[in-house]
Amino acid sequence: MINKVLMIFDNDILSDKSLGVTKKLLGQYNAFSNLGYDTYAIGLSNGNGVIMHGGNTEILVKKKTKAYFTYLTLLSKAYGICKNNQIDLCYIRYPLADFSFMSMIKKLSKISKVVVEMPTFPYDCDLKKESGMLTRFNYVQDKINRNRIKNHIDFFTDFYGHSSIFGAKTVNIDNGIDVNAVSFLPKKDFIENEINIVGVALIVNIHGYDRIIEGLKNYYSNKSNIVKVNFYIVGDGPEAPRLKKMVDEYELKDHIIFTGVKKGKELDDIFKRADVAVASLAAHRRGGKITSELKVKEYCARGIPYIATSVDTAMPKDAPFIRQIVGDDTPVNIQEIVEFAKKCRQNDNLATEMREFAENNLTWEKQLKKVFDEIKQ
Repeated sequence: MINKVLMIFDNDILSDKSLGVTKKLLGQYNAFSNLGYDTYAIGLSNGNGVIMHGGNTEILVKKKTKAYFTYLTLLSKAYGICKNNQIDLCYIRYPLADFSFMSMIKKLSKISKVVVEMPTFPYDCDLKKESGMLTRFNYVQDKINRNRIKNHIDFFTDFYGHSSIFGAKTVNIDNGIDVNAVSFLPKKDFIENEINIVGVALIVNIHGYDRIIEGLKNYYSNKSNIVKVNFYIVGDGPEAPRLKKMVDEYELKDHIIFTGVKKGKELDDIFKRADVAVASLAAHRRGGKITSELKVKEYCARGIPYIATSVDTAMPKDAPFIRQIVGDDTPVNIQEIVEFAKKCRQNDNLATEMREFAENNLTWEKQLKKVFDEIKQ
């Protein structure tokens, strides 16, 4: 019987570099508690290695020169924390299967159930492009160790519909959200002949924002288009400099706005202008056709229709608030998005319907219950 849960993760929950992951981790932490389990978590916070329990956070490992070394020291404490607190289930966000990770799960599996969440799979394509020596070194260890993970865990959780990973069983879940932490933005006073598109992301190649920029270049080259279309890019990342260069080259500065990282009220204010939001539009660059994006769940909870290319198994098929577009490298047809936005504006109940769907279907409690259902079998 499961009474106590320990989450283990390598992300820094106070870093602005991974706000989406932070929301996810804290959402899961709260959901485990809401499901009735006494929940602990160890991970990074402001560079330190910490343990969370209830509303309390205690520093276990002082910040080291590199976050990775802080995390390694934290992993060495996981077994003692698990044993001393009589933990029944360890839920671990997969980092890479370096030797420290393997040592940890081997020990934990002797006293606890062990479930490992796979955030992205497959991931080889991404890591082969990494230039950092530490990441490359860990990737070498991962390739040596990962086929032995199955000997030390109960199963993986996976967001992409795989039946097994590295020979281990998987339980398919979807990304969830804390609906109460997402502002609901009901019908606005729309501006006639103006459409605002918003994309929020850690800006990398698979989000495909270049496709919208190319599409806007084509759209504005047609002088007969009378609807003004703006694209707000919220966030930052390695792809941002290339996108900014495209905007300068195409002379689209009046229509494409880079806001930088925003959260809280500032993010809400941007969303209040939005007619349409943007999911990842280039998952094909990683070879994916099925996704489980946190951002689309938040779009749904906010009541903002969105465009996407990949199928998200958590979302309803043929939903009036989703416009599926082709998943390739062609420019986005902006006129198609304009027509979609106009159609959504005509449905006065659409935002409320989206919020209700999110409340009933997209919570972390609903997704993590699948983990416990599998353990009981």
